[in-house]
This record gives sequence, C-alpha cells and structure tokens, in this order.
Amino acid sequence: MLAQLAFIKVDWLKENPANVIETLKQYRKNAKPVLLARIGELALSLDGGPSGTGKDGRVWRDTAIQSLSRAAEKGHAGAMRLLAELTKGAAPAQAGKLLAELRSRGDLETLLADLSAGMKEKTGGGKSPLLQPLFEQARKLGSNNACAWYAQLISETQPPQEQELRKAALDLLSLHDERGMPYLKEPLSFPRKNSTSFPLRQDA
Repeated sequence: MLAQLAFIKVDWLKENPANVIETLKQYRKNAKPVLLARIGELALSLDGGPSGTGKDGRVWRDTAIQSLSRAAEKGHAGAMRLLAELTKGAAPAQAGKLLAELRSRGDLETLLADLSAGMKEKTGGGKSPLLQPLFEQARKLGSNNACAWYAQLISETQPPQEQELRKAALDLLSLHDERGMPYLKEPLSFPRKNSTSFPLRQDA
C-alpha cells in the first residue's frame, strides 16, 4: 500500500519512484500524515475541486474521503482539514462541523486560514467579534503571522489604538520578527552601559 501510494505521487509529480519510497521509509513515523495529505491533494487536483466533475475524479474523491474519514474519526487534524476542504461543496454542514472541531482544539493551520480570509475581507477590523478570539488563540500559540496581522488591523483603525498597537508590536518583536518595527513610533530604548561598573586596571 505504501509503495502503491508512493507511485501515485510519482505519476502526479513525475518524481523518481525509488526516491519517493526511500523517503517514506526514512520517515516511517511520519509516513501516515504524509500519505493522508497526499490523498487529499490528489483528490482535489484530479477531480478539479470539491464538485468532482469527472468520472475518474469522483471515484478517486470517494476513495479519498473514505480514507480521510477513518483518520478523522481517530482525531487526525490534517485529515480533518482535508476532509473539510473536500466536502465543503457537497456537504457544507459536515465541513463546518469539522472546522469548528479544529478551531476548538486550537489547530493553528485552521486558525491562520480563517484569519487570512478575515484579513482579505477586513470585516470589522481588529475588534471583530468573529476574528478576535481567533487572533487570541493564534497569538498564544506564538504565531508570527497572527501577531503581524493583528498589529496591522489595529494600526488601520480610526484612530489607531496606540497603546495596544505598541504592545502588539512588542509581542511581534519578542518572536524575533522585525515586522513589528514600523508600528513603534519611537525606537526601543535600551539601558545604557555604565562604564564605572568595571574596576579600573591597576598597574603594578
């Protein structure tokens, strides 16, 4: 089964079968997540999207949904995300339930996808009742992108909330992300070195 799925990947990406199988063997512990992701990607690619237009695409899509459903029942987050993507057109209620489960778990990929969509729409600004809890979850998980997007939304409010914006910028800088620098009105002040803190050299 492992080799069969590896060859399916080869047909799609035109890779060397031996290299693909060797890679999967090398990362055997992570092989299941990799293969589940590949199943979902192939299903979306071959059938032209969630609608499943072609006959071959529908057959592959049904097979993929069965495999992903079994993994999702066992709590596999990646399978749940892919399953939600595959079923959002045909069964939007099921897709919504899966995404709600992932949000409640604090699944970072799902949170960032929601925030990215919210940033494009710019609905309600940084204080949107829908976006705010997602921002809080993602920022607590240490997401650089969530911190940067949050600072951007606060800076675009009229008038900007300076104190909260500065805190958002400092949070971003604490993650070693320089995208926080433009949001600071003044440069960070560091304590000056005291030259008298070291004893002067005494010549013998």
